[in-house]
Amino acid sequence: MPTGQNREYLAPLPLAALRLAPDIVATLASVGLKRVADVLDRPRAPLAARFGESLIRRIDQALGHEDEPISPRLPVPPYVVERRFAEPIARESDVLGTIEHLAGELHRALERRGEGARLLQAVLFRADGKVYRIEVGTSAPVRDATRLRRLFAEKLAVVGDACDPGFGFDVVRLSALVAERSDPVQTGLDASDHATEFAYLIDRLGTRFGLRRVVRLVPQDTHIPEFAVAAVPVHAGKTSNLGVQVVEQDSLGSVRPIRLFARPEPIEAIAEVPDGPPVRFKWRRVMHEVAHAEGPERIAMEWWRDDSGRALTRDYFRVESKGGARAWVYREGLYERETTAPRWFLHGLFA
Repeated sequence: MPTGQNREYLAPLPLAALRLAPDIVATLASVGLKRVADVLDRPRAPLAARFGESLIRRIDQALGHEDEPISPRLPVPPYVVERRFAEPIARESDVLGTIEHLAGELHRALERRGEGARLLQAVLFRADGKVYRIEVGTSAPVRDATRLRRLFAEKLAVVGDACDPGFGFDVVRLSALVAERSDPVQTGLDASDHATEFAYLIDRLGTRFGLRRVVRLVPQDTHIPEFAVAAVPVHAGKTSNLGVQVVEQDSLGSVRPIRLFARPEPIEAIAEVPDGPPVRFKWRRVMHEVAHAEGPERIAMEWWRDDSGRALTRDYFRVESKGGARAWVYREGLYERETTAPRWFLHGLFA
């Protein structure tokens, strides 16, 4: 409701709208107090003395004068296991050992249903009532207890003193908040499973820095270089068994630089002929003399990319300077056909 108009909206409502106990509502009605307006401006002391302080508290909460903390009911995870202790545990090694044991129980439950965990939560109940919740995510469905213990060890190293054991934890609960289908994968007998090791590396990085900061490249349906791939979190969407997609260079496609700038950087370039490659260019205040050049590769822009209604064509050149720098530069606009003053940009660098 609009700020400052609480009273106007609350006044015509029945007293039951204040979430009072039924016996209090009935007692108020017996003395002729049936609407919120009937109690808003009455003296507080007599109301509290006769009907209890809960009535005054509900009025203040409805008017916004008193905060009302809300404890939302958390959804029940599909897989939950826990361990209770007669004597609280405080050492990190004991906590991790308990998590590994609970992860083994989760493994059996997940395996029976052919699933693996993608998001897990360890809840540590301290003896004095304080609760810590620690979550780890994975790039692919996981059931291995040893691997999960290592991920929680990484997370505890990041959390540090924020998870103070105090007098110890008397309950440790492990939940799989998100689970996905995980079919058995056949691996070699005499060779290491590089796919699993790579996925574990991604999980460790995600635990340390956050899975949203570990990204993968997804190809897009466009031929414009800066929009050809998009970086998305490694755990988002449907992925391979690794949880990662790698955009490979098409052997029949045009060569692309290893480092592609998100935004092409303007340069000053000089060419022998208007439509030819540059013979020298100045980038970041440094002049480069071109020793070799290949191109052009002509890329026509999509008509909706230009806000002013002009979609200028790009002519890309692979150039190598006398100093050894290999760059990907382009001229924006065809000379005389699209513009009389084409501009030059550097879009990426080769190895």
